Amino acid sequence: MSTFRNILIWLLLLHSLVSAQTHVGGMVSGRWTQEGSPYICDQNGAWGFGIAGDDTLIIDPGVTVLFADGRTGIDCWGVLIAEGTEEDSITFDIFEGENWFGIVLMDTSWDDIEIKNISFSYCKFVNWRPLNQFGRLTNLVTVGSNDHKPVFRNCFFQGRGPVITSGFQVEMYHCRFSNVEQFGLDYEVNLETRLPETSVISHCVFEIALNCGCIRVGPRSSVIVSNCLFYPTGPGYPIVATDSCQIKNNIFMGSGSMISLEYRVNPDAPLPQISNNLFFNQREDADLILHGEIELDEFGVNNRVNANGDSTDVFGNLFMDPQLVIEGEFPEMYYPTDGSPCIDAGNPDSDPDPDSTVADIGPFFFPQRNIRINPTEIEFTNTQTDLHAEESIEIRNVGLRLLNINDIFLIPEDTPFDFSFDWGEAEEILPDSLSLVWILFDPEQEGVYEAVLHIESNDRDEEFVEVNISGNALRINLQTDITPYKFGMASPYPNPFNSTTMLSYVLPNPSPISLKVFNLAGQEVQTLMGERMLAGEHKVLWNANNVPSGCYLLKLDAGRQSVVRKVNLVR
Repeated sequence: MSTFRNILIWLLLLHSLVSAQTHVGGMVSGRWTQEGSPYICDQNGAWGFGIAGDDTLIIDPGVTVLFADGRTGIDCWGVLIAEGTEEDSITFDIFEGENWFGIVLMDTSWDDIEIKNISFSYCKFVNWRPLNQFGRLTNLVTVGSNDHKPVFRNCFFQGRGPVITSGFQVEMYHCRFSNVEQFGLDYEVNLETRLPETSVISHCVFEIALNCGCIRVGPRSSVIVSNCLFYPTGPGYPIVATDSCQIKNNIFMGSGSMISLEYRVNPDAPLPQISNNLFFNQREDADLILHGEIELDEFGVNNRVNANGDSTDVFGNLFMDPQLVIEGEFPEMYYPTDGSPCIDAGNPDSDPDPDSTVADIGPFFFPQRNIRINPTEIEFTNTQTDLHAEESIEIRNVGLRLLNINDIFLIPEDTPFDFSFDWGEAEEILPDSLSLVWILFDPEQEGVYEAVLHIESNDRDEEFVEVNISGNALRINLQTDITPYKFGMASPYPNPFNSTTMLSYVLPNPSPISLKVFNLAGQEVQTLMGERMLAGEHKVLWNANNVPSGCYLLKLDAGRQSVVRKVNLVR
């Protein structure tokens, strides 16, 4: 019986797996979800399936799209959004056979252009070999219209044909090209009536066995290639350029030639800008740059020194070992090591690295600054004497290694009865984590107070950071809402509070009192006072360290009189 039951369970499971498929063809729209995945394009129309000009297709994270052999692919006149996540990427793959036709972003209107949103994030394009009806290689993605300005972020490409051909604007950030044949990216504007729009290729990695090259920038095209890594093998060139393009902050390394500057179609176009790159060729007889009609005077001639003391040409280009890790897993294998000439050697006009230092060369920066403090200045304004105020400071690790807090202290250290700090966190802060330091202000007298919180760490750029602290203490009448000699309790201060708050009350006559804390359900949480008190003004500090966050009621009883105040505890 158990065997039969197992077989039944297996059949039901198999049925669920088989049924969890969606076959598509023709014009599609709407949303593709994980529940319907994989989506199989095996209903051969002219091209497989398409998105009409007025329609939108959204592909959810974790979805797989499979293409049957033959001329199946995507023709897009409308909007296509495929945005996965780092944990749940979207996969475009082949279902059966060897070929799928790719994605074509179609021309919708030459006269009244409406920009169509085309977005790919955390997508994997694998195992494609797009062939046309003549058996020739086409492209994985063809941008055939200025109506579409596709953006690719954190995408992965691995296939047997060229990736993208476009005469129009394309943006690519943090993408990886692995073992791609032919040109990875091919940009060319063939229509002289069209003004070139600048395409951007930033922080991408090209690992390509070259037949032709990684990037081709054709006539009348404008492309910015920045902070990329080219690690090709074979006889091709990582970049083949003609007219205007900017090539900056990139690493070129491999066994072949690096850049080919072929010719100029438009004599009025600016010359290519090749600046602040690093070239490292492991084959001595290979040319770094092959010049056609384009000449860059003094390129490759080391005649000056950069801020790091390394020899460069007049364009800031380096010609030396980048000192990358080159082992282990991606992307760590391409990280600069400590002492790499890539550190702080990028174009000075580029955006700074995430650690706020000068831009590095290559797609991955070297974390020099681990520590980030927020805020960098604290001011306590109009704080009442004999009361307690507090503010927090974030110590965040923005680097890639462990941040050690070696010491924290106040300057001057002898600041009794005004500033102090509380830091109960561990001395080690993990990457992308933070620790809180609480600054406490307890002034006894009126006046202006100043101090500096000094924080020492193992940050390689700054041995210490300091936070300026100031406070203005005033003597305030707590009985603003209490008539003199009349029973009552002032509003707690501060409110809301984090750990402690001050309670003030007035007794017109000596009386036994009871001061208790209740939650909103009416349950007693804590008794603060229960004794006989003299007439006059009294203060009680409520320490709520062991009480969870929430809204509480403070009830003061004195004989037949009582008063209730509300207070909010926020962690």
